[in-house]
Amino acid sequence: VLLSALSKDTGNEEPQAWIYEISQSNGKSTRVFQTTLAHDTVSLKVPEFQKILSNAGLWLSKGSDRWKDL
Repeated sequence: VLLSALSKDTGNEEPQAWIYEISQSNGKSTRVFQTTLAHDTVSLKVPEFQKILSNAGLWLSKGSDRWKDL
């Protein structure tokens, strides 16, 4: 889990963005980034969210460990 937030409904810490890898039968793996953030276009204009998407794209395409800069 990369980002989490405290739920007002449950009081639990809930994941907001996460990454994982799926192993394929050919021995390679596929990287996956998922987020529950940005349900509208206004969210996409927030610089911090743009940074998260940018870092996700870099990690997905190059395998770079860029999350430490968030």
